[in-house]
Parts: sequence; structure tokens; C-alpha cells
Amino acid sequence: MERSAPNFFTIAQKDFYSSYVLIFLITTLAAYGALRFFPFLLTFSPDYLLILILVEIGIIFWRVFIIKRLISGGISTEGTIERIYKTGVRGYGSVMMAEYSYTYNGKQFKRNYSKRKGLEQGQKITVKIDQNNPQKSVIENIFY
Repeated sequence: MERSAPNFFTIAQKDFYSSYVLIFLITTLAAYGALRFFPFLLTFSPDYLLILILVEIGIIFWRVFIIKRLISGGISTEGTIERIYKTGVRGYGSVMMAEYSYTYNGKQFKRNYSKRKGLEQGQKITVKIDQNNPQKSVIENIFY
């Protein structure tokens, strides 16, 4: 039995990229509010931040749309977390990544995703893939 796709807020919170942009959005909204309250701090209009706010909202909606479409309409296949590794510079900007693999139509694919709680090396996962572009995939387990 297929599960229904997770809601907007679940995806925005649990997807690494959406959650990062959500943090930037909250920060930008706070900066916009503060600069509106203290206009003497700027030599330019804080309304320029509205463009950034719209871009951030657009990125979140696009990302959630892509994931929701993959989860609700993608093909399920079994995958495996191949390895967990750290990327970036130690301390600043380092992120734990999960490399996972899956097979579709006899062809093996390897993808990377930011490690989330509950993903461990060797773990079997459910991967939802786009049948028209099997390189596009999402680890379904992250969102449930």
C-alpha cells in the first residue's frame, strides 16, 4: 500500500536543502523587519531584501514540489546506504553525507544526500526515482 506524500512542512523541515534555505528565509525576514524598524541604519531601502525573500520562498517551493512529485509519482526501488562521510572543511561548512546506490532497469546508480538521523551504512532504504530520468531520486525513508 502506497503512503500519501508528506506535507509541505514535513518536506521543508526534513530535506537538507529546503531546511537550509528556510533558515536563510527566517534570517532575511528578521533582518528586513529590524531594518524597517531602524531605517536610520541603512543608506538604501531594505525593500531590496524582498527580492531575496521571494527567491528563497521560490527555492523552498520548487524543492518541495520536486520531492513531493518523486514520492507520490516516482517508482519505488530498494537501495543501500553505501557509506557515510564528511565533506567540506573541518569545523566550518562540513556536512555528513550519505552515499546510496540503487538499480533501475539493470543499471546501477550512486547518489549522495546529506545524512539524516536514522541513516546508517549498510542500511536498506526505499528510493523513489523519476522513471524518465532515473538519476533523479530521493530517499523516501527520510520523510516518514
